[in-house]
Amino acid sequence: MKPLVNVRQVNSGSGKYPVIKKSGSKMVSVAELEQNPELAKPNVSEVSYNIETYRGYIPVSQEVIDDANYDITGLITDEIADQELNTTNAAIAETLKSAPAKSVTGLDGLKEVFNKDIKKMYNAKAIISASFYNELDTMKDSNGRYLLQDDITVASGKRIFGKEVVVLDDDMIGEADGDLVGFVGDPKAFCTFFDRKRTSVKWVDNDIYGQLLAGFVRFDVVATDQE
Repeated sequence: MKPLVNVRQVNSGSGKYPVIKKSGSKMVSVAELEQNPELAKPNVSEVSYNIETYRGYIPVSQEVIDDANYDITGLITDEIADQELNTTNAAIAETLKSAPAKSVTGLDGLKEVFNKDIKKMYNAKAIISASFYNELDTMKDSNGRYLLQDDITVASGKRIFGKEVVVLDDDMIGEADGDLVGFVGDPKAFCTFFDRKRTSVKWVDNDIYGQLLAGFVRFDVVATDQE
């Protein structure tokens, strides 16, 4: 999910990050050689980040490494990378879930969210639970056309009202299996991922006659533009 949000590389364990809220302000027409008018002042605020460390290791005996007819260390390294991805995705999802909630009923209620609740200057997406996606995937409009539109340029292959649809497990964007929930808005504006460091290491442990394969990732995820 990192490609969906604002990612900033940081070099310290904590700090402040400036956020400029989208104002929707416009420039004005000026005649030739006239003095430049002053633009609307940006609304700048600061958000704090505090980096947390996530880490762990998987022991592998030297016998398994020697006797396997496949790259066991490569497989475990891939598993550690998957766990790292799950960790960052879960943290981003938790931040998205902190957005102000709104209950909607039926297709008209969902349309109102896209049509009125989100300003057009934001690049809105629908990041929804698998159960919610399943509901939408079977809905049709008054003309008998399916609500979700095919689009091979986005990962899920679907759009709703022209906006990209991203599908997550129910218990990631929601709380439990069957939750019909989602984040509708601009995730890049709403959420910033402060990336401090990630690494994978391998070392020999003579006590177990094997290797320890480990992963370390340090980051924080903060809600920035609540609009």
